[in-house]
Amino acid sequence: MFSDYALNEFSDKMRKIRSELGYSRQIVSKITGINVDTIRKIENGSCIPRFETLEILAQVYKVDLIQMLNNYKENSTLTYFYESINYYVTSNDLNSLHNLYHEFKIWNNMKSNTLINILELTQLECFFDAIIDSLDNTQEKNYKQTIFELIKALQITIPLFSLDNLKKFSFNALELRILYCIASFLLKNMEYTLSNDILLYLLDKVDIVVTTKINYKVMLIKLYALISYNFHMIDDHLKALEAAEIGIKICQDHNIMDSLALLLCRKGVAMKNLHIDNYSKYLEQAVILLEIQGNYELSEKYREINKRYGVI
Repeated sequence: MFSDYALNEFSDKMRKIRSELGYSRQIVSKITGINVDTIRKIENGSCIPRFETLEILAQVYKVDLIQMLNNYKENSTLTYFYESINYYVTSNDLNSLHNLYHEFKIWNNMKSNTLINILELTQLECFFDAIIDSLDNTQEKNYKQTIFELIKALQITIPLFSLDNLKKFSFNALELRILYCIASFLLKNMEYTLSNDILLYLLDKVDIVVTTKINYKVMLIKLYALISYNFHMIDDHLKALEAAEIGIKICQDHNIMDSLALLLCRKGVAMKNLHIDNYSKYLEQAVILLEIQGNYELSEKYREINKRYGVI
């Protein structure tokens, strides 16, 4: 199939819901008429449950299980492109982004159309175009136009989507990445409160989808980094510090370097604004980490931040 499912994470969620309801598998079987062995296979992640089975179980679990399963839908190729786009945008690596776009075009021309969800493919193309147009623009950045294009990309699979009603919908893994980018460009457009509203909403959604997979841990870290920055811009430095520290802890707990430098910088800036001692060491660590990673362009920007905050 074009789409795969993160069945281990889905099965964990199924077990958690049943446990919170206080039901054993035997009780669920007795209520629904579904064989205990079928319930066990679903909870072990050893099969993709039939939709009619999920409809019956949903009456007991009090959750739309079909939609929940859809939230765990993944495609390895599309996920690769979305994750790579996010990484190159965060790293401000326009050259690699262009190479990735070329790679996507080659893949798109060679794929077998019988295996492709056309809506998801069209959505990815729109996502690519919006991001590249924004970063390629050498004139004054028109972030509102980029946000508009990203909203149009989401509307390909969620026709009624708007920023005003986003909480009415569920989002799969690929749609979450577009929503994350919308929040990122709202930040660039200095709409910090709206950006944070979306990011805080995404925290719950990312946790619901999959937090055990590495790509979702990385996304979670990025969310905390942006949330910390938004709180800084609206002068809520205590919340900025709290968000940065949560993100740093996730990095440390799972040995993830992605966005760690940004989080260290955010922590140092928040501590400085809160008049907490030793803030400078976190600003210095951010620069050193970027240099170790070979990201010298960004490290120079961080050095300017350090000078601004009295760290030479």
